[in-house]
Amino acid sequence: MATEGPKPRILLISMNGRKAYINRYYSDLLDQLRAKARLLYAYGANMALARLSAGPPPDAVLITDADVTYPDNADVWEVVLRYVRRGGTAILTAQFSSLARSRRTKTLFEKAGLPWEVSGSYYCRMTFQLNPRAAGDEIAARLPHQYCVQGLSLSNVAPEDAWYVADGNSGARAAVLGPNSVVVQGDAVVTMANIGVGKLGYTGDVNREETTNLVILAMCGL
Repeated sequence: MATEGPKPRILLISMNGRKAYINRYYSDLLDQLRAKARLLYAYGANMALARLSAGPPPDAVLITDADVTYPDNADVWEVVLRYVRRGGTAILTAQFSSLARSRRTKTLFEKAGLPWEVSGSYYCRMTFQLNPRAAGDEIAARLPHQYCVQGLSLSNVAPEDAWYVADGNSGARAAVLGPNSVVVQGDAVVTMANIGVGKLGYTGDVNREETTNLVILAMCGL
């Protein structure tokens, strides 16, 4: 009887240390990850640096809040980028989009060599279209063709990096529109780019949609 190999190792980094919040509000995602992977946790900068420096490297890293954008945590982001450039996968997800601020986020992406910028507003709910060219045919077959989500989209994303994009039929719906509520055609709410020989992903969802869970599993190779 063949034995199963070890499960992939997924590292969740919570820079603000809100362990109880992540476990409670993202329990569905964590349950789906646990079914296919071994989860590791890092709370705060020191633990994140220790986890990322110890070998072997995790199969994927989920960064669950925007504290990594703060100048005081620049060393953590540099280590994350080193991990990615050497073949790792890192995803900015969970609370990241709801706590991100445009200027700091732009600087974060610039350090990764990406021109991505915050566009639109997480007050808006829109329908984004799946881009099989970016996700790849195998992953695209597992994901919905349309993704209705309240989230923070990005502009200046290359078509080959934009998994879910706004088109002329997307439409914005919100009870209260934020100051930057205009989302233009081509803006993306899910992105993944090649950095070195690894990948950097982003999910803009702020409401824990089930499709977001499917996206994250796919980005992690699960």
